[in-house]
Amino acid sequence: MNTLITPDQNERGVLNVFRMFFASIGILIVGNLVIPMVDFFGGGQTGWVLGYTVLAIIALLMYMITFFTTKERTSHLNQDVNKESFWIGFKALLANKYWIMVMFMFIFYYINGSVAK
Repeated sequence: MNTLITPDQNERGVLNVFRMFFASIGILIVGNLVIPMVDFFGGGQTGWVLGYTVLAIIALLMYMITFFTTKERTSHLNQDVNKESFWIGFKALLANKYWIMVMFMFIFYYINGSVAK
C-alpha cells in the first residue's frame, strides 16, 4: 500500500518505520494486557474467549478506520504485463546462485525439521 500512497522512496521508508514502530507498540500492549483481561473475564476458557473477542473487536475497528481513511495518491504505473516477462524472470531466478543456495537451505531445513522429530 505504501507504493500507492507516495511515489517518493524516502517517504515510503518513513512510513515503514512508523508502521514497524507502532506494530511493536501494539505487540507490547497486547502481550501485557492479555493475562489481566483473561483474569478480568473469569479465567479459564471463557476468559480467553472473551478476552480475544474484545481484542478482535478492537482490531476490526482499527482496520476499518485504516481502510476508510487511507487514500491512494499515486496513479498506477504501466500495468501491461508481457507474457514473456514471467519466463524472463524465472530464468533470471534460476541463474541467481544465491537464490538457489537459499532455496536448498530451506529445503534441507524443512526436511530436517520433519525427520528429526
